[in-house]
Amino acid sequence: MTAELVKMPEPNQRPLKPRLEAIGVTHIVEVWKMFDRFQRDSGASHPSLEDETGETMRMHLYNMISSGTGVSGVIAKINKKPVGMILGNLQARPFGRPKVYFNVWASYVEPESRKRGLMKVLVNGLSEMLRKVGCNHWEMSMPHGKAPSIEGLDCKELAMRVGGKV
Repeated sequence: MTAELVKMPEPNQRPLKPRLEAIGVTHIVEVWKMFDRFQRDSGASHPSLEDETGETMRMHLYNMISSGTGVSGVIAKINKKPVGMILGNLQARPFGRPKVYFNVWASYVEPESRKRGLMKVLVNGLSEMLRKVGCNHWEMSMPHGKAPSIEGLDCKELAMRVGGKV
């Protein structure tokens, strides 16, 4: 699988400097809206959510986020408006190493905020949050050939940064 790097922002587009917040129960509606757009925009077919209603998905998100298992992700805001997120949860592996890892469910940046360095800010912010709770490993599933594009950060560097080795 290859990753395509996104070009740097155009000179008239300054990189965004959002405020990052750990995803908590107060973010349910904002996270749901971005998760719903992520599902529609990405054309994701796995897992199939066709039998789920918006209400049941919000309930699942609430239960996951309020379960107290630790970090649920990070949300980026500019002037109180959500512009991006990485959503997931901490998992414990029954065997093998690392025992604890962060499973990414979805990552999303609003279209008007793309190609301005926001995903890199989200990755770095979430990496810091995860290191504070002793987690230095992420896992993310994606359709074949759909490697994430993170401006200025290739997948090898991402793996090293998440592990705290950069």
